[in-house]
Amino acid sequence: MHETTVNVRFSEMDPYGHVNHVVYLAYLEQGRIDLMDHIGWGLDKMQEQGLGVVVVEVQIKYAAPASYGDELTVRTSVEELRRASSWWRQEIVRGDTLIASARVRGAMSDLSGRPTRPPEGLFEALEPYREDVD
Repeated sequence: MHETTVNVRFSEMDPYGHVNHVVYLAYLEQGRIDLMDHIGWGLDKMQEQGLGVVVVEVQIKYAAPASYGDELTVRTSVEELRRASSWWRQEIVRGDTLIASARVRGAMSDLSGRPTRPPEGLFEALEPYREDVD
């Protein structure tokens, strides 16, 4: 599991003083991007090879609100790797409190958006972050 820290900014608040629900998608994306950077497959390397990853499905459950000034941790792992797509599991926590959990499906594409297979070595680099789900 890979961990990324995010600090809640005032501009991310809704009128009720909580992080707006759509902002959590940006936190989740940052977690996935940080993991890809960490394993040496950052967006710059992917683009140099004419590749990209697009999100095709998100399942998210909100468990508790987050507020301005909170330090959150995005926990990211890979659930399943397929020929041209993958499922990611992510959690956003504040200390021991679960804020949100999500499953995100990403698809490998060329830069024109056409599905393609992942480059050699990518799945092997992700393997240490793979977690089987019961």
